[in-house]
Amino acid sequence: MAYVETPGNHDVAPSGKRLFGSTIDWHPISAQIYETQFGQRSYSFRMGDFYVLMHDWSDAALKAWAAQDYEASLSDPTIKYRLIGQHFHARWDGAPNGNESFRPATCDLMLIGHGHTVATIQTSPYYIYEDGPAFKYGTTGFFNFRRTAGGWTCDQTASRRDPTNDVWPLFTANGVTKNVRADQPDSMNITTNRVTITNDLPQNFMMAGKVCFEQGDLSPCDEWSGARAV
Repeated sequence: MAYVETPGNHDVAPSGKRLFGSTIDWHPISAQIYETQFGQRSYSFRMGDFYVLMHDWSDAALKAWAAQDYEASLSDPTIKYRLIGQHFHARWDGAPNGNESFRPATCDLMLIGHGHTVATIQTSPYYIYEDGPAFKYGTTGFFNFRRTAGGWTCDQTASRRDPTNDVWPLFTANGVTKNVRADQPDSMNITTNRVTITNDLPQNFMMAGKVCFEQGDLSPCDEWSGARAV
């Protein structure tokens, strides 16, 4: 699974934010540190016909680039889904010179953080969901994308999501992590005809499908129907 990120205000300070007790503008310093340690602050990429824009909301020049890049995606008929990730979607009073969030007129889904809360910011003209904070037991939002004949759909934008099933912590107060894991460590070298999958999360990841066992020659695949393992 791909992992991508873009900075928040504790990573790259907004323009005009002074280093405590001084007149030093912390924005250019923190931006340079972020780029050295983590990489690009605003960027886009495609996974086939799925377009993702990750934007640093602190920089006007990067906002101009993001707007231009996103506009180009709207003119590309081969792109079927557009997702934007950024720290926040609106003006923040803690930014002395304002902040540079990007909020286009059309989008399929926008994901934000900043508020240290789980919230539905808007449902129309497209969904904006706020999740976090990650420091609170790894609070994470889940989004299930489905391939269709015409592109993509997302379960959490077909209707308003249910935070009970679509948002969860990745570890507990005693540090135990939550996993979806098999009892066989190497899926390419299984020597038994049974695999148990334990799912700690409130989503059912087990779908109906096929499984094959190889003993000499490849044997026919057996049908199986998935069920949540406990």
